Amino acid sequence: MKQFKTLIINEWNTHRRTLLAPMWMLVGVYGITLLGIIIGYIKGGANASINLPPTPWIDTFLYEGTIIFASILGIVSIWAAIIAVDGMINGAFKRKCEILHHSQPVSLPKIMAAKFVLLAFGSMLLYMLLSLFNTLVVGIFMYFWSSAHLYYAIMAWLQTGMGVFLSLLFVSSFFWLCASIFKRK
Repeated sequence: MKQFKTLIINEWNTHRRTLLAPMWMLVGVYGITLLGIIIGYIKGGANASINLPPTPWIDTFLYEGTIIFASILGIVSIWAAIIAVDGMINGAFKRKCEILHHSQPVSLPKIMAAKFVLLAFGSMLLYMLLSLFNTLVVGIFMYFWSSAHLYYAIMAWLQTGMGVFLSLLFVSSFFWLCASIFKRK
């Protein structure tokens, strides 16, 4: 088990820039939003306190908005996993260190299993944490802004998360298969 954990940590250290692409996208969106709010406040004293009466369309807007943004974040996560597959399968050959990896006292199936676990489940864990954070931020903001119910956002997050999980697992497995079949030698 220590070997497997060490292999996963090694793969994380090698491929974390690619796998963290969804986080950088989310940071960019929040950064641009905060920059716009700050500029609007400085230029014109923008006031964002609009008290709307609670209506059903606000809950629907929160639900649909959460689905859309969680889906975009899921697409970026799938894209990052697709890019990481080639680096995980063919990266050792490109960097001329494949002989070093195969000379270690670890079996090839264990090495490949650690890579796949990081790719599929590590990407999914990162997606779930980032999308939950975004859902809570947007849901709490909408609650204070317009009395929208947070459970609509949580339900949209759960429904979208299941779809993204299955898509990420299927797409990463398919590209893993293709990268293994057409491995560069």
